[in-house]
Amino acid sequence: MNISRLLYNRFVHKGPFFLVFYVTSRCNAHCRMCYNWENVDNWQSIRELSIDEIGKITRHIGSLQQLTLSGGEPFLRDDIDEICRLFKTNSNVQFITIPTNGLLPDAIGDKLPKILTESRGVHFRIGLGTSEIHEFFDELYGVRGGFERHRETERILRSLAAQHANLSIDAGIVCSSFNIDRIRTIVDYVVTELPESNPILMMVRGEPRSPEAKNITVAQFEDACRYARDIKRDNRPLAVLMNGMRDMVNDLIARTLTEQKAAITCRCGERMAVIYDDGEVYPCELLNRPFGNLRDFDYDLGSLLGSRENRQYVKNVIKKGCFCSWECALNNNIALSTGHNIQLIIKAIRHMIGR
Repeated sequence: MNISRLLYNRFVHKGPFFLVFYVTSRCNAHCRMCYNWENVDNWQSIRELSIDEIGKITRHIGSLQQLTLSGGEPFLRDDIDEICRLFKTNSNVQFITIPTNGLLPDAIGDKLPKILTESRGVHFRIGLGTSEIHEFFDELYGVRGGFERHRETERILRSLAAQHANLSIDAGIVCSSFNIDRIRTIVDYVVTELPESNPILMMVRGEPRSPEAKNITVAQFEDACRYARDIKRDNRPLAVLMNGMRDMVNDLIARTLTEQKAAITCRCGERMAVIYDDGEVYPCELLNRPFGNLRDFDYDLGSLLGSRENRQYVKNVIKKGCFCSWECALNNNIALSTGHNIQLIIKAIRHMIGR
């Protein structure tokens, strides 16, 4: 953990602190709660950014604290290891998160060791989608025999985590109407079968493939979070702070959905951005207004975000009443909020002294 780089990215660097990059829309699952399903279903019509184009993007990013490589299924890109290397070499990224449905054990077993070895100095977090287990997994993810492949991925990840200090595992659990009555069973499975991981609970968001996925109450989500709250692993740098942030995010989600207004200042569009696999840039995952395409800005993200029109949009729309339950944005907002930073530190001190 490079503390000086963290402080630089937090207080000095003016570009994005957190970047989400959808490296592909290709996917080998058909998840009922997926919010990105339209891109997934139409992936053949999308001209993915090439590895050369991604290299150009990374050379315009001088420093980056957190990068999430999303999809689709990120491990369907044969050059996922090269993408990680480019962001390490050119953008000095500190943390990389790769969410996966766990259905490609062979690809993960082949690519991830290379990624971890070639990008020492970067901490990787694999977000293993575990929104269901056993036969319910196959039904929710739309893949026959999927859970057996998921189990093989679990074994591979546990082995790699024991060998590489720069790898941690989280079990991502999207709470929806399809699994909310089984959340405790799923969390218990994670505790037993993935003891190195943290269960990360998320609220279904956007417009999912199956609209009924959103038939879940805030009270149900809060109850699920309370059940998982005491399960915290020391499996990453600054784990005490990161685990405290997880709880804070869950509290902010419940408060936001209950009050139907922002519970924290949003920094999307300035200190956070989303790049899709075709080069389109958005301030976040949920707003449908694109900021532009990197191919039209010589692959310079800073230039694109800094246009007068985009800065006005951030000021007039995002800063005035925009709110959502997107966990990545809330994590970023907490990291960039002095008041919430102080709360996290106080919670960490209390935890360490056993209060």
